[in-house]
Order: sequence, then C-alpha cells, then structure tokens
Amino acid sequence: MKILLNISNHPSDKWSEKQKDGWDIIKDIEFPNINPYASTDEIVSDANHMAWTLPAIIENNLPKNRIVANDEYYIMLQGEFTFCYLLRDLIKDDYTFVIPTTERKTIETANGDGTVSKISVFEFVQWRKI
Repeated sequence: MKILLNISNHPSDKWSEKQKDGWDIIKDIEFPNINPYASTDEIVSDANHMAWTLPAIIENNLPKNRIVANDEYYIMLQGEFTFCYLLRDLIKDDYTFVIPTTERKTIETANGDGTVSKISVFEFVQWRKI
C-alpha cells in the first residue's frame, strides 16, 4: 500500500480529489505547535521526539489489516522551517519525502475606493519526490 503521512497543518479532508488520488491511505499527523521564541535546542529536542515516536504514531493510527511487508511510506512535511529541516535530516533514510506542487491563480479586483483586493487560489498539480 502507498501510505502518505501528512505532517502538516493542512488536513487531507480539505484536499482536492486530484491531490488524494494515488494514495491508498493518507494519515494526518498534527504538526507540533512550535513556539517562535523557542531556542534551537528546544526545536532539536522537539524534532528528536517526533523522529523517535513516529513509528509508534504510524503503528497506532493505521488500519491493522494492511499488508505491512508491502507498505510504502511517504511523508509530506510542511511547517516551521527549523523543525522540518531537523526532522527530515533525522528520518530521511527511513522514508521518502514528497511535496505537493501547486499553481497559484490570482484574481485582482479594483475596489471603488481605489484599493485593490487580491485573492490567490492554489490548485494542486502533482506530487514531487525528493
């Protein structure tokens, strides 16, 4: 089975069908709330904790009737940059990372008061393996 571990604040239930296509299981793993005032040592500790607990998180939250020997795990990791960099470095040998690519479509509207409103819509294009 192709299993995507979505470690982000972007729950998969809000994704388009196109973005979900191709995954047998998508498991949302809540991205930790990273304090912007935290020291580097605190972020290192948080990343180490996630790396150490990730196998248990996976095992406790995926269906028990899957064929484990054939599972392919992929990780989408998006969030606070320091944490993401450190976590990826810790677990890069155990997982394949993927990044969703999008096309930004922007609509600008001139308002009557002379201001401009801008709306950006991000449309999923593909998954990119890294």
